Amino acid sequence: LLFSNFSWQLLVVITTTIPVVIYTKIVYIISQNWDDGDGSFFHTFYAMTGISNAFFLILYAFCSASKIMAYCSRSTEEILELFISVAFIVDSVKFLKSEFATNYCFDTADYALNV
Repeated sequence: LLFSNFSWQLLVVITTTIPVVIYTKIVYIISQNWDDGDGSFFHTFYAMTGISNAFFLILYAFCSASKIMAYCSRSTEEILELFISVAFIVDSVKFLKSEFATNYCFDTADYALNV
């Protein structure tokens, strides 16, 4: 955040924030399925996924796996960006559908005039 504000490259914040939000949301959804009711499982699960990711990053660093990125083209990046945008669109449509069903879909028999 500090780098992006002082370098005048605000897209740095946008491009790193969205995948982290999606990742955290997926971890939260999975942790809700395994939670035993006290609500502390999310923090434990999130910490363990971070530790396992750190392990794999260290392993990739020792194996010089970053050389594989030379084979990634611009289209690969655009496909990942498309996936992120579709994920946000699907979530927003699900929210709109649930809000519409809750607030605007009424049973007409309940509101019929008894004439």
